[in-house]
Amino acid sequence: MLSSAAEEWKPGATFFLKIDKSHLWVIITVPAGPEDAFLAVNMTSVSENGPRDPACILNKGDHPFVKHQTEINYDRTLEMSLQGPKGLLANRDYIVTNRPVSAKILNKIQRGAINSRFMKERFKDIIRKEINSP
Repeated sequence: MLSSAAEEWKPGATFFLKIDKSHLWVIITVPAGPEDAFLAVNMTSVSENGPRDPACILNKGDHPFVKHQTEINYDRTLEMSLQGPKGLLANRDYIVTNRPVSAKILNKIQRGAINSRFMKERFKDIIRKEINSP
């Protein structure tokens, strides 16, 4: 069960950090624990040489932010929180929300995380539990 503060920050929610609006971040786990901790990954353009990590490639039309072939940057996964002095709620002035990804795209991103060689194993365990729970 999500706390009321976490309701708008559920899996699939997206945001930009104001210091870097070139990467859209996607929340991929349910905020949990005393500080409503969650995992977030960002989208980055596929280079001319092809994707660095082919585990999850998004295409134009998958989300309004995606204008061309885009990969999920699993090696930059952030473990963030909503609560506390460093949490998103206390630092809303540094965040710009965007449209959430669809359930289909969220699932694609989560499954890509499990298959990515760049995702930390401890994060993979969290994601596995979440996508396999009823």
